[in-house]
Amino acid sequence: TGGSISANEFYLVQEANFRKALDNRWGFGYRFLQDVDFEGPLTKNLVQLDYGTPPWRVGPVAEMDAFKQDLDLGLTGEWAPSDRHALKAWAFFVDPLYNEKTSSQDGYERRAVTWSA
Repeated sequence: TGGSISANEFYLVQEANFRKALDNRWGFGYRFLQDVDFEGPLTKNLVQLDYGTPPWRVGPVAEMDAFKQDLDLGLTGEWAPSDRHALKAWAFFVDPLYNEKTSSQDGYERRAVTWSA
């Protein structure tokens, strides 16, 4: 998806999905997301394992990054009543091990969670 947002700026959203069924209930997926807007590019590489029978699937998901401190873990769910329609949602627990990894006084007072659908 793309569009012009001003005389000299362009908005672009790209997404690629891959899912491989491992058997009748288990599957493995990879999702590439890229947003380009006023603040520059935002790229996400998501890897997931899912379990269920159509139309429902649930499972863990991880946002992979070369920098260990940017690794986020979460849960995903999908309801797909047909090949053309689906509702997907996920919740990411942003840097869930940060407080345990740092030796400084910095840290989260609460667990940071990002929701999306």
